[in-house]
Amino acid sequence: IAFSHSMDRDSVEHAFHVSPAIKGVMKWEGNTLIFTPEKTEVQANKQYSVWIDTTAQDIFRKKLQTAFYQQFETAGPPQVIMHLPQGVAEKENSPITVVFDRPMVPVTTLGASVNLGFPLKIEPNIAGTYKWLGTNTIQFIPDHLVPATSYTVTVPKGITDLYGAALPQDTIWQFDTAHPDVLFTYPPDLYNKAGNKTEVAIQFNQKMDQHSLEQNIDWQTKDTNQKIPYTLKLDETLTKVSLTPNIALPKASDLVVLIHKGVKSAEGAYT
Repeated sequence: IAFSHSMDRDSVEHAFHVSPAIKGVMKWEGNTLIFTPEKTEVQANKQYSVWIDTTAQDIFRKKLQTAFYQQFETAGPPQVIMHLPQGVAEKENSPITVVFDRPMVPVTTLGASVNLGFPLKIEPNIAGTYKWLGTNTIQFIPDHLVPATSYTVTVPKGITDLYGAALPQDTIWQFDTAHPDVLFTYPPDLYNKAGNKTEVAIQFNQKMDQHSLEQNIDWQTKDTNQKIPYTLKLDETLTKVSLTPNIALPKASDLVVLIHKGVKSAEGAYT
């Protein structure tokens, strides 16, 4: 509360009232009185009245001509207004982000935010680091999100804002990491210069399970569906597959490679 004159601070503090009564600390910055309530005293979603009666006086003992009166209403409980990722997280270190509708930590905490714990529940469990972006947004940076996996994140009820108001209920959402996908193949589609021993290369977006590949890839003629026996090999990254024909490829034939639904990642459960 700012005054136009230098005030007798003791008289102002004695004339200061809050209803319903709450405990707190008063301090002055020049001609401005600042009252900071204790966290445990302020109730969420409640109306308060603040007034300074006419016993307050300036340094020349001149009293207020009229009382100062103001009402305000505290916010309801905190809410989560945004959470990410949604849908599919493409990167293995995609941050998990939660945005609240108000400050949840003081500014002084931000410098130490790397070491600041926060009770997000992530299933399956993963290692990583928390950090705050401002006072109302927290991020969890995972060390490694497992591909082809569904994650469930819970922001548990009971988390409190700066003044002790608690999140009234759990906020829960799910996201997936990238499912297996083909990035490119060689020979490319409609290639017409293949020899009778041409190999096929398939590049996936993640590490793949060899047994699943062997069970779910067919190489055959387009018109007659004649199967081409082959030997499958994964490279050292487990992401690139080569198919080597065990027989001479039929001449003047259109050949197709079919990758069936059900091909599994080497790490995650999804296909």
